Amino acid sequence: MSGIANEMAGANGMTCLYLSAQDPYYERVEQYKTSDIAFLSDLCHDAGISLKASNNILILFDQVDYESKDAVLTLQRGAGGYEKYTLGVGSADSLYSSCRVRYTTPAGKLIEGVAKVEDYKEDSKNNQQLEVTAKVANAAEAKALAEKRLRLHNKYSRDATFDLPGNPNVTAGVTVMLKGFGGWDGKYLVSQAAHTVDASGGYSTRVKLRRVLEGY
Repeated sequence: MSGIANEMAGANGMTCLYLSAQDPYYERVEQYKTSDIAFLSDLCHDAGISLKASNNILILFDQVDYESKDAVLTLQRGAGGYEKYTLGVGSADSLYSSCRVRYTTPAGKLIEGVAKVEDYKEDSKNNQQLEVTAKVANAAEAKALAEKRLRLHNKYSRDATFDLPGNPNVTAGVTVMLKGFGGWDGKYLVSQAAHTVDASGGYSTRVKLRRVLEGY
């Protein structure tokens, strides 16, 4: 994966920063009638690796590593530090309680791995399992991919948007804490950060947040 990413970055006048401990190896992959970034994005999606472009740099990373970092800001309801906010929740039918990755080798051997959310209840009538077919080398790799896919599909279960006084430390990829917001309390990853300076010199920051998924 890192080799493909570096090759594509170089071909497009960019540099590549590969920050994932996982580096899938492909004997052969075909790119057909699709752009470099779309092709690389599909590979990253299949491998459970996140991809973003910033300042002419392609960055590939594991979101769980970013989510584990200390929060750079805590927003307490009613304590100021923000101008306005909106809270949202993903649709219930998009949430899964488990994921199973399966792969049958050319020799007919079945390899599979299962990942479950932290509060998984075996007897729940609402359990939904995400089924994924992907090439994996062993059960451990299948489980690791199942964990990544589960995170990917469930990551928007809680989200929020905040308008803040300008803060250059709040950028995409850092985490913030919400307190006093009821069911939205907890740690969030900044998925987008827009910094604006108006005509009078006023500086503001609008951030889009999504809840960090702990436990898987």
